[in-house]
Amino acid sequence: MYSKIISPTGGGTLWSSLTSIYDALPKHIKNYLKSPNAVHDMGDFRNTYLKNELIGDAEKLNKGFPNFGSSIYPIIKNHPINK
Repeated sequence: MYSKIISPTGGGTLWSSLTSIYDALPKHIKNYLKSPNAVHDMGDFRNTYLKNELIGDAEKLNKGFPNFGSSIYPIIKNHPINK
């Protein structure tokens, strides 16, 4: 998702409808998106998790993965209420 027209003020995506965006996709893109999965991991959090830690101190990060870990989810997922 990206903006084709950017207003001079505001610009928040609070009212974006991902359902409408998905519905507007060509059929071949929708078919492609049915199967891939995405890995959701500690992402940028890992960078702030180690803030003020010594460079190379992976012990804290390694201990954090069992707590925060990662998960694999489908790219396109229906909300249980909207099935």
